[in-house]
Amino acid sequence: MAIEWLKKAYEERDPTFFLVRSVPSHDCMRNNLEFKALLLEKHPSMTQE
Repeated sequence: MAIEWLKKAYEERDPTFFLVRSVPSHDCMRNNLEFKALLLEKHPSMTQE
């Protein structure tokens, strides 16, 4: 469900999409492979630590 929301946020150019790496509420998703793939697909520089 969260991944779908993030995909929609990206498609709608929602500025909150670009905060996903820094918002503590997304900590639980950081190891999710689908989450990592989404970041890599939509914005490759966001996957760099």
